Amino acid sequence: MDSRQPDDGHLPVDREPEPDGEPGPDVRWVRHRPTLGPVPRWGFVALLVLFTMLVGYRMFMDWVSDQVIPTALPGDEVEFTIEEGWSTSDVALALGDAGVVDNSAMFRQWMRCPSAMQWLIDCPAGVEYSFQAGDYVLREHLTFEMATSRLAEGPLPVDVIRVTVPEGMNLNQMVARVLKQLPAFDELELRAALTSDRLVWEHYPDDIRSLHVEGLLFPDTYQLDESTVSDELGLLIRMHRQFLKVVDDLAIEARSAALGITPYDAVILASLIEEEARIDAERAKVSRVIHNRLDRGWLLGIDATTRYAVGKTAGEPLD
Repeated sequence: MDSRQPDDGHLPVDREPEPDGEPGPDVRWVRHRPTLGPVPRWGFVALLVLFTMLVGYRMFMDWVSDQVIPTALPGDEVEFTIEEGWSTSDVALALGDAGVVDNSAMFRQWMRCPSAMQWLIDCPAGVEYSFQAGDYVLREHLTFEMATSRLAEGPLPVDVIRVTVPEGMNLNQMVARVLKQLPAFDELELRAALTSDRLVWEHYPDDIRSLHVEGLLFPDTYQLDESTVSDELGLLIRMHRQFLKVVDDLAIEARSAALGITPYDAVILASLIEEEARIDAERAKVSRVIHNRLDRGWLLGIDATTRYAVGKTAGEPLD
């Protein structure tokens, strides 16, 4: 008796045999599909869970980094007072309420820097913070390091002289603003100080023959006393050092490299975005518009560049 076996891995469906024991001519074959089994199925689930955990961990670490070092530039000025008897926890909470730091609870842990936190954030281990009571002038959205650095300078002296340089000014406007607030400054000395090699930045373009420090002096409020009220170069050096600190905290080298531009170009673009965006939520949209136009070789055609060309500050009408 011949034994018929399927040659394609199928199993036969039960049929009534023919009288001679052979299957009928209309025999149908059913394909047998082997199951994956429990091990491959659970392996796939484990990989999916691991991938989800890795993505979640990355998102969490990015969020933590944004709390320690905000992506936005420092915001408006904040007059801040530390009361007598305040602990560092009290200071951290008050800084959060004032908008100086974006997350007061994390800022408190950053200052304490316990060993259990060091794997999560880059914090200053072994540093004991103590801040003097008094009045301070800070800014919104400071990095944790900038906030502690400002507070470590101590409160404003009683007879402090304050000079404020707003954002969005060109050099001529800045000079006029400073001279108006500080009558002891000499205009010729101030303009000469603007060309000092002490204001050079390592990322300043080599193809620009003369030093042009526009954008390299951080707009802020600075405190002077009797010993510095007539030191033109001293004020500019402080403004330049503050600029260096801000761009270093923002990791401008790595960020500009990721965009395929120089750190100097990144400063220019950041200034344009800051002036063009009316609210924080618009920054990303304005940034995309500027980058897209640059990639296509188009003129930017935005108010910020037009104002700069005609010598007007932010908020001034272009008519």
